[in-house]
Amino acid sequence: MAIDSGQGLKYRVVKTIDTVRWGPSLCIAATLLTGIALSLPLRHPVKLALAIVLVLLGFINVNLYNYFTDVTEDLENDRYNPVVDSRFSTLIAGYLVVSTLLVFVISAVWLSMFTLLLSAFGLLLGFVYSNRFFRFKDQFVVKNLTIGVGYGLVLLIFRSGVSGSLTTLDFVVALFFSFFSVTGSTTRDVFDVEGDRKSGVTTIPVKLGLTGTAYFLAAMSLLQLLSVVVPVAMGLIPSIYLTLVVVAPFLFKRPYYVYREEVEKLTPKGIPGIVVTSVLLLALRVLLVW
Repeated sequence: MAIDSGQGLKYRVVKTIDTVRWGPSLCIAATLLTGIALSLPLRHPVKLALAIVLVLLGFINVNLYNYFTDVTEDLENDRYNPVVDSRFSTLIAGYLVVSTLLVFVISAVWLSMFTLLLSAFGLLLGFVYSNRFFRFKDQFVVKNLTIGVGYGLVLLIFRSGVSGSLTTLDFVVALFFSFFSVTGSTTRDVFDVEGDRKSGVTTIPVKLGLTGTAYFLAAMSLLQLLSVVVPVAMGLIPSIYLTLVVVAPFLFKRPYYVYREEVEKLTPKGIPGIVVTSVLLLALRVLLVW
């Protein structure tokens, strides 16, 4: 009986993480690590903990809402969607209501009104991204830019919650992270071309083909590097942050493989680059603080 119980627990844990999506979950974990790094030294541990809870509540909220609007598309692309099960559907709907209230309460009562405004904007962005009346995710390029803005916003929400304000470095790092999601979501679309075409979704790969997508990815990757290089050159952030350009190989391998039509060699979300960036930022902040 003990073995069965253990296997059952493991299965439930795996399915739960699968529900909030493995790739984005790892990206959010890396973003939280970056936020903690930027918050060193930790002067407000309680606010740090509340900001982590806030980000996780909002992230899971946006991801779960997306399932309700994507049933047909997920079936076309053979993706797991928990809301087709009525039991999960009811639980998820309940979570959406409760988590939205908690995000507002935590922000307004224990963090700051600035954090509340950023959090509300983040939830609104997730709503218009998926909702059938707006459906940003079906609009050419708008989809990818919305995901990018949303991902960078996560870091800004976290940092504003911890410190009550934002620095130039916060905006630079948030922009750098945003490009990860722009290129990552575009790369993911390469894997879903047939399903998106059947669903009438005009993604970058559907519209531009692999060659055009490769050029788009290369341009975004170049802008990502410039988002750090330019602020350093202007003296807005310390030159030590030029270290981040070492992630360039992680950025340019995606347009390279797409151009060569070797997409099977790609990881859709570019998680290694995000993880390396987070670890680098943690190391840099430790060096600067201590």
